[in-house]
Amino acid sequence: MDYFSFECFVYGTQAAPLYMSEVAPFKWRGRLTYLFQLSLSIGAFCANVINYGTSRLVPNGWRISLGLAGIPAIIITISGIILSDTPNSLVHRGKQEAGRKVLERMRGITNVDIEFEDILIASNQKSSEERNAFKNVLKGKSIPPLIVSCIFQIFSQFTGINDLTFYSPVLFSTLGFKSGGALFTAVVLAGISTLAILVGLLLVDKVGRKALLIEGNVQMFFSLVSNIQKLKPNNFIPFVKYILVSYK
Repeated sequence: MDYFSFECFVYGTQAAPLYMSEVAPFKWRGRLTYLFQLSLSIGAFCANVINYGTSRLVPNGWRISLGLAGIPAIIITISGIILSDTPNSLVHRGKQEAGRKVLERMRGITNVDIEFEDILIASNQKSSEERNAFKNVLKGKSIPPLIVSCIFQIFSQFTGINDLTFYSPVLFSTLGFKSGGALFTAVVLAGISTLAILVGLLLVDKVGRKALLIEGNVQMFFSLVSNIQKLKPNNFIPFVKYILVSYK
């Protein structure tokens, strides 16, 4: 059951930003794609608040917290049934008439000739390139961006952000916090994450993706170095053991 839930989570986190990027108008694409990450952060914040509140309802608090997770799952399922396919997907599968109607409904106008023409051109180009898509990725100019993208993903995991996000109550418990205090710190962390993403949402289309990426990496570097220096020796060993166990 846990594996099935993990599969659904991975599929949702991959399909949702792809759907948003395809239906978003060009000038708002950055913000709307960023909105997905903001939604995840808000959801994590709400979940931590609920966990903190239900932790005092002994002995059934954890059952209430777990059961409430079914509500957003039901909403997402119903929404997935109601939502139509994206115009890009419909055109790529040969349903041009349906794709145009969906695009008109999404934009609220009938004059979508320019945007629909772009979708047709992109679909035709995509169809011609799909035959040797994997080979094209491993050729010439595509290799440096591919390597850099993979390095970003690998190093983002090495920072331990997933451990801090998903296991922050356990992490703070190993550092001496009591159960209520550990859950409260998780609420604070989720709130700070939400605020930071909100700032990025407001700036992403103004200053650009690259500037935000560089600024975020510099800030993260100094933050991690500062945190390591502040860890006391008697707390550092349990911290390392926790990180190692979380990856097993």
